[in-house]
Amino acid sequence: MASSRKKVVNEIKDKANAFLASRKNCNFLIELHSTLMSSDVDEVLAGIQAINRVFHHLIQNGDLYQPSSQVGEELTVEDKYKSWLHDQYVEIRSQLLELLHHDNQNVQELALCTLMRLVSGIGKDPLSPVDENVSYFPIELLQDILKQLLSEEKNLRPLIGRFQEFVEYDDVRFYTLKILNKLMKFHKKKFALMSQIILPKKLSKKVEAETRLVNNLIQSESRPSFVLHHITTSKKFSSLWLEFLKCKLPLGLYKKVLLILPEHVLPHLQNPLLLTDFLVDSYNVGGAISLLALNSLFVLIQKYNLEYPDFYGKLYALFEPEVFHVKYKSRFFYLADLFLSSTHLPAYLVAAFIKRLARLALSAPPHALLMVIPFIGNLLLRHPNLKIMLNRENVSCDVTSDPYLMEEHDITKCRAIESSLWELKTLQNHWCPDIASKAKFINGPLPKMEFDLSDLFSISYEEMIEKEVKRKMKDVPVAFDRPSGLFQRKEDKMGDIWILA
Repeated sequence: MASSRKKVVNEIKDKANAFLASRKNCNFLIELHSTLMSSDVDEVLAGIQAINRVFHHLIQNGDLYQPSSQVGEELTVEDKYKSWLHDQYVEIRSQLLELLHHDNQNVQELALCTLMRLVSGIGKDPLSPVDENVSYFPIELLQDILKQLLSEEKNLRPLIGRFQEFVEYDDVRFYTLKILNKLMKFHKKKFALMSQIILPKKLSKKVEAETRLVNNLIQSESRPSFVLHHITTSKKFSSLWLEFLKCKLPLGLYKKVLLILPEHVLPHLQNPLLLTDFLVDSYNVGGAISLLALNSLFVLIQKYNLEYPDFYGKLYALFEPEVFHVKYKSRFFYLADLFLSSTHLPAYLVAAFIKRLARLALSAPPHALLMVIPFIGNLLLRHPNLKIMLNRENVSCDVTSDPYLMEEHDITKCRAIESSLWELKTLQNHWCPDIASKAKFINGPLPKMEFDLSDLFSISYEEMIEKEVKRKMKDVPVAFDRPSGLFQRKEDKMGDIWILA
């Protein structure tokens, strides 16, 4: 079986070589086309590779070039041959586009790479007359490719992921943005393509040859190469995202959008503050959406001078018991630590977060406490004046008489700074030795360095159990005298009946 397949593959290669060697074998191009419709995957893959070689050669030699024809002009034999080749190219290109929906992923990816090589080749050697004073890019072919990738007929997310390597080229990225702006307003797969378009932090005015898929200077020094304009690119990028975010997004997609906004979208928008209303509305949705929206709002406050005085009040409201059980728990505390990292925050505000976390810790699951306790410790280290909450001994340890108002969501009225951290004292008696040990950091001088939280944000029960299983325990005495029986009292008659073997 393997030998027969190898024979078929070799025959396809031989036909490609024969076609390139002599025009007498031009009909082999039709046979190569037929291999793309085969039910055998190996034959299709071999056919795509052969087509790739053939078209690369034909484009470079100008055999597919179609000059502007004059009315009534008689075609030469050479012109008729090139016209026939061009017709074959159009048909085979359509077949390659259809192969992007093939059931086999290898076929999909090879077809995509071949089509993008056609984009590169035609960009250097156009198939029809173009203006020599401007750069040329075969945008029509790229648009056909993108339409296939956005098709609802098949799940092409892996193929869209492969397309990312081409979007890294400056010219492909620019024209992809241009095309996506023209395509439908909302499309479920449009986000998958949009998320692949990551603009560099700094867009250079000079575009090097290796950053372009189409390098016109190789073949034509008269025609200028593609020049990337930062303002134009940013404008198209902004327009694409602003239009997309006006659509009603499904919940799952909503979360994915909010996840990439802070790092991959906001820095490249012409005016990031235009997303303020979208992000405020997103916070009002509640749950994980609120948390993810606060991340972007924080970026707008920190880097774009957004005035949003209620930011920390909204963050404070998210600290509820269920926060220890949500899917985005680790991200929530990572971001909360980032939001509270400034040493210039008012003492009453930080005290409110410390006290609320301490109170929540009384009912938090053990794996969460391994992170919460050091989290509180870091806040105390950043704000030494809050040590008063550790040293205040005249505050009752009774929840009912604690001045802190847990139900008060106004940070300025919760009276946290008047309270103490008796909750951490309570946790020193926790059944888990690690938790009890961590809570004892308040007994003596605070450490000079902040606790490293990087490995604690996502700790789970399974990891706690695994750690305890691997722990080496020393032998400890459990009794002073070795028992001689089940019943130790002499007057107990049962001892005469039962003895230890």
